[in-house]
Amino acid sequence: MDFLIYVPLLLFSLLLCLLLYLLFMPKTNHPRYPPGPRPLPLIGNIHNINGSLPHHAMRDLSRQYGPLMLLHLGPSPTIVVSSPNAAREIMKTHDVSFASRPISTTVGIFTRGGKGINFTSYGEHWRQMRKICVLELLSTRRVQSYRSIREEEVDNLVKYVNSCASQCQHVNLSKRLISTMNDITTRSIIGNKCKKQDMFLRELDATLKVVAGFDLTDLFPSSRLARLVSSGAKIAERSKQEIDRILDEVIVQHKEQMIATGESKEEDLLSVC
Repeated sequence: MDFLIYVPLLLFSLLLCLLLYLLFMPKTNHPRYPPGPRPLPLIGNIHNINGSLPHHAMRDLSRQYGPLMLLHLGPSPTIVVSSPNAAREIMKTHDVSFASRPISTTVGIFTRGGKGINFTSYGEHWRQMRKICVLELLSTRRVQSYRSIREEEVDNLVKYVNSCASQCQHVNLSKRLISTMNDITTRSIIGNKCKKQDMFLRELDATLKVVAGFDLTDLFPSSRLARLVSSGAKIAERSKQEIDRILDEVIVQHKEQMIATGESKEEDLLSVC
């Protein structure tokens, strides 16, 4: 049993190594998060806000943890701002630091990784896109050039309502207003009404519902199981492919029309792009 005399020496050596490691270990700067309820494994704080009125649950939690509160939605840390002063600090005082938007899985699919002006990160690319929109696409001169289109479509709407009224028919005004706005937008972009406009709007509506809704991949972005179970990403990918196909046809037809007529002036937004 002579080896027993080396046990204290071995333990002392291990303890010394541990102390030296703790003393000279590299310093890591962990982010200083605001206070919040203790998260559970896997689901985080979803159980704290589960219910028909999550914003009421967040309000009650903010009374306990303060105007800046940390919640874990699954493994994703989320800061909840619940006071005017804190919101002013983020939206006005430190707006540049919070200018970029998080990109969910479905948004990333629909915008090709957030390359559009709505979801692209704040920086030079966003500034260039904003400059193009302000100076070219949405300038006062450009908007005024489509006045005749707006007047014509509004006139068509008034005639439709008048026709229904004379025949004592009901009018779904909300639906007709949406249709009129879509016609104005389409004609302003491509110069005329799109033959597949109804199909395009149907696919766009399906995509927007998925993007605006809840999806498991938003809470568990690195989980393969969540991607397998969730249907949101599949719907977004299918709709994006259909929308791209329709837009490709519109662009090709627009180019062919410009070549056939010999017109090169910028009569619609697609000509500007």
